[in-house]
Amino acid sequence: MRNRLTDTRNGIDDSLVSMHTFAMGRPKQFDERIQLTLVEGTTGRIDALLETGEYRLDFIRTAIEVEIAKRSQEKPPTKRGKPSLAGITAGPAPHKR
Repeated sequence: MRNRLTDTRNGIDDSLVSMHTFAMGRPKQFDERIQLTLVEGTTGRIDALLETGEYRLDFIRTAIEVEIAKRSQEKPPTKRGKPSLAGITAGPAPHKR
């Protein structure tokens, strides 16, 4: 006999719900998320620059990509790793008597 889940409070039969998987909405366009806190008044200044039909989030994404491209051209990529102690001196050598 088939196991059926029934919600007795409101008479809903859940047995058919799990049989179907529906992909709702549009496909995911962006994989990374970030929560960004801006200085007071920044969103207002951005909104003042937007064209009709342009979105604030698109403006911010574009500005970030432009800045990344600009900085990538200015300097060669550096290796990220442990900071080196090369070139750091401990000060004058201790005086011997």
